[in-house]
Amino acid sequence: MSAVFVWSEIWSRVDIKADGKLPIFDFIHTLVRAPKPVGCMEYVDCADLIGEMELLGCLKTEKLQDTVQAQLANKDPNHKFPPFPDQNTVLKKLKELELLCHFEEMEDGIFHWIVNYDEAAVAIGTKVLETKLIINPNKLDLEKKRIHDWFIEFFSAADNNFTATRN
Repeated sequence: MSAVFVWSEIWSRVDIKADGKLPIFDFIHTLVRAPKPVGCMEYVDCADLIGEMELLGCLKTEKLQDTVQAQLANKDPNHKFPPFPDQNTVLKKLKELELLCHFEEMEDGIFHWIVNYDEAAVAIGTKVLETKLIINPNKLDLEKKRIHDWFIEFFSAADNNFTATRN
């Protein structure tokens, strides 16, 4: 579960309004920048995002804390932050989640596809615990989609205007 706590800390750095909502691409960044198995990073790489002390505070076992602390101490000073993963890797991570995104009007008066923190935390936590979570198909409509489906639609659409359209 430590990876979930690290993801949550990354979310808190991105959710500067602390309203529990992120535009979909910001959420995707929090997801892929979290450590495996939640995201695509190693724990040591997450220290570049949230700081070493914050990272160590998220680690819930002494063994993991010791391992990551040793990796941080031996980190190559020329270590490069990993690049953003390719679309297929992101798509795979999104498919593993049973998570809704919502088309909502934000404070700027523009509609955006967003992800709610509470829903994301449940989806990510159940994935890590290998518990099956299923979205009720009756919950899906033009303003609520599975995040995986939204991602496919967005990147296959000719017009990628994700703030002004429902697709």
